[in-house]
Formats: sequence, structure tokens, C-alpha cells
Amino acid sequence: MPAAGGDIRSRRSGAIYGQNQTPVRIGRNCRRHIWWRGGNSSVFLQLQFEDSIQEEALPSTYGTKTEDAIRDAVFKKAQDLEIPLTREQIKVQRTGSGQGSGTVSIEADYSVHVDLPGYPLDLHFAPSSRNKGVF
Repeated sequence: MPAAGGDIRSRRSGAIYGQNQTPVRIGRNCRRHIWWRGGNSSVFLQLQFEDSIQEEALPSTYGTKTEDAIRDAVFKKAQDLEIPLTREQIKVQRTGSGQGSGTVSIEADYSVHVDLPGYPLDLHFAPSSRNKGVF
């Protein structure tokens, strides 16, 4: 019910709605902005890297690239995206004998440290792709 003066008061605290909402909204927006700049860029790069792994697995299934050549291509893409990954963290496995008759599996495992004000954290990523030949 409206109180004197037309204000709407909370039944629990008696505070006027909207009275303290501005600082809360500013705080939420600051947290979102900090997360977007700090953590979200890592997530976006991880998605790009995962796409590049999938793009590498498909032609490698039907081609004659060796496991080391596939690993080098994935590692080069990780360096281009500035992802903290070593060659040893990239696992490539090719099974089957001929073109289009086997399976190529590419996996990577890495962590990115993000320093958010008052809340540093490590984001763990494990992108992978597996492509089976049609024969």
C-alpha cells in the first residue's frame, strides 16, 4: 500500500523501493564488465581454438598427414591465439590404415590464470575433436 507521500515501502524493511538500487546496479555492471574483460576473452579464445582443432581433424582423417604434422599445425594455431600450450600437451592419435578409413583424435589440456580484482582464478580447458572416416 502506498505510504504517505506516494512512496511504496517494503513490507519487511520499510525501505522505499528503488532507494538503494543504484549502487547495486553499478556493482553488478562492474562485476560483469570485469568478468567480460578478464575471463570472457579466455573463453572466446578457447572456442576459437576448439574450432581450429575440429577444422584440423576433418581433413587429416582423409589426408596423409602424420601425427607430428597435425600436432605442429595445432600448436601453431595455439601460438597465433596466444594460448599457453606446449607441444607435449597436445595429444594426437591416428588409427586405421588408409585415407578415410581411420579415426583422428586431437586433444589438448591447459589452464589460464585470470586475475579478477579480489578473485584470482584458474580456468581449465580441455578442447578435443574426434573424426571418423566414412569407410
